[in-house]
Amino acid sequence: MNSTRRHLPILAIGLAVLLTSTLTAQTNQGSWSGNLAMLNPCDGSIIWSANGTNVAGLHQNADDHGTHVFLRLRFEGAGLDNSATPVLYRVKLVARGRDIDPGQSSYDVNYHSLWVPEGKNTAFTMNGILRIFVADGTPFASQVLTYKTACRNDSDDLNEDRDHDRGHD
Repeated sequence: MNSTRRHLPILAIGLAVLLTSTLTAQTNQGSWSGNLAMLNPCDGSIIWSANGTNVAGLHQNADDHGTHVFLRLRFEGAGLDNSATPVLYRVKLVARGRDIDPGQSSYDVNYHSLWVPEGKNTAFTMNGILRIFVADGTPFASQVLTYKTACRNDSDDLNEDRDHDRGHD
């Protein structure tokens, strides 16, 4: 019982420090409609517009070493190609930036996307740099700056995207 009384103030101070450090974290989320268009490098078809929704979060955490910023964006959409019998493509794109400078009006971050056609074995990836625009700490728009496409020999139903989303780049 005496040891509990001795350690209780230390525990209380430690808990107060932990709570203050987690209270300084802030996440602002934004969502907006968007679309992507791309040439399928595997078969030459053009996906005119994959329409969908962007959901982005900007997380800022201040501690004794400064402010740390983590930015994440996810786009999910679908669109038809220009083939004689249009094929539906499902598209997922994930972009992330870590330890980026706080207070910027835009951030350039790496992204990875997967384009999967229904009924065809011509899935492809598109990777590059995405600019995410921010106002008052909240993401509100994005723009593809660079891209590189590559064919895939499977259409693993977007499992690769699930792995990327978990942080397994």
